[in-house]
Amino acid sequence: MTRGAMVVTGGIGSGKSVLVEALGATGFDTVDADRIGHRLLASGTVINQAVRRRWPEVGMPDGEVDRKRLAHIVFGDPDELAALEAITHPAIRSELRSLLESEGDLLVIDLSVPRAIADDEDLARLPVVVVDAPVELRRRRLTERGLEEPDVSRRLAAQPSRGEWLRLADLVVPNHGGLDSLRAAAEAVRRWFAARQT
Repeated sequence: MTRGAMVVTGGIGSGKSVLVEALGATGFDTVDADRIGHRLLASGTVINQAVRRRWPEVGMPDGEVDRKRLAHIVFGDPDELAALEAITHPAIRSELRSLLESEGDLLVIDLSVPRAIADDEDLARLPVVVVDAPVELRRRRLTERGLEEPDVSRRLAAQPSRGEWLRLADLVVPNHGGLDSLRAAAEAVRRWFAARQT
């Protein structure tokens, strides 16, 4: 691999995407693994076809996948979630490897599902920054975004526990306050990463 890279992750509502955006402002290239997954689900792709075969009810007349309906199915059933990940994760890992093997600046991977890279030896060696917030605070943030309570509970249940997130971390960035303090933490993360590279 030719690019220095790290993973930023954390539970839904933790603020990881805000930290990734702030790191981008400090000079990192950034990539959102969820957006890669969304692109792979576009009409006509191999992944789209595989998902529509597995869950015909999520297919739309224009060939797209109804992601909201798919989310309702998979976040309510661990076996269904595992089936979706078995379809999508290999392709996401392949795209991430290509990005890491290309020439370029430092890279931050915004990753909502750490197990998406766990089966790849090179990707699994990347340092992991976990943005941490208490579950009840994350739950409040999600309902303030407009998610219904049952959907919030399903999504939280489908993710690792707070303790599991923290065990993944090479660095923990607390986000118990406002977004300004989280954005300010980006410079400290940048320095931490630079020190690891020397």
